[in-house]
Order: sequence, then C-alpha cells, then structure tokens
Amino acid sequence: MIEKKYKKMSENTRGAFIVFEGLDRSGKTTQINNLIVYLNEKKPQLKSGKNKIFELSFPNEETNTGKLCRSYLQNKMEMDDHAIHLLFSANRWEKMNWIKNELMKGNYIICSRYAYSGVALILLIKV
Repeated sequence: MIEKKYKKMSENTRGAFIVFEGLDRSGKTTQINNLIVYLNEKKPQLKSGKNKIFELSFPNEETNTGKLCRSYLQNKMEMDDHAIHLLFSANRWEKMNWIKNELMKGNYIICSRYAYSGVALILLIKV
C-alpha cells in the first residue's frame, strides 16, 4: 500500500509545504509575502496558473477546534494543559487531507506556524 502511494506521488508533480515558525510579530507574514512574490516570478507553473499558492496558519480558525485554540491563546477561556495540547494537534489533523490533496495537485502551501509552535507551547506550559 505504501509503495503504491509513493509511486503515485512520484508520477505527479508534487507541490511544496513550506512552514514559517516564529513568535508573534517576528516577521513571518513579511517573509511569507516575499516568498509568494519570489515563487510567482520563478515558477512557470504558477505564472501560467496551472498551480496555485495557498496560505495557511495555525491555529486554523476555519474549524471549531481552531476557534477554541485561539480563545485559549487570547486568555478568553481556561483549559487543562493536556487538553489544549490535544486540541492544537487535532486542529492540524483537521486540515491534513486538504493539505495532502493540494500538494498532490502540485500546489504550494505556505504555512504560518505548524508543529514546532505546538511543541513550544507544551514546553511553555510544561505538560
């Protein structure tokens, strides 16, 4: 099963999943915008419109789980440290199929925060 998936992936032009990690106001958005300009200039498949660039950030507030994570970060609610860790992880998993599908189409996903931010949060709250 894994070999079939790998073969299928190698036959297609895969996109890229690029993650920018960093503190609030550390310049992630500026760097993401610079990268988008660069990719649009240098990648012919993006110039032609064959492939797309998507921006994604976590917590992803398109889901109820992401909204709960954001409320926690804004001190609007309290939650057990273990539970919030699981919610952050669940929020990433909610987008996993979408991410895989877009990458298989050859699209680029530029993400602000992903797993390392979750690790940093856990170290901060000492779960």
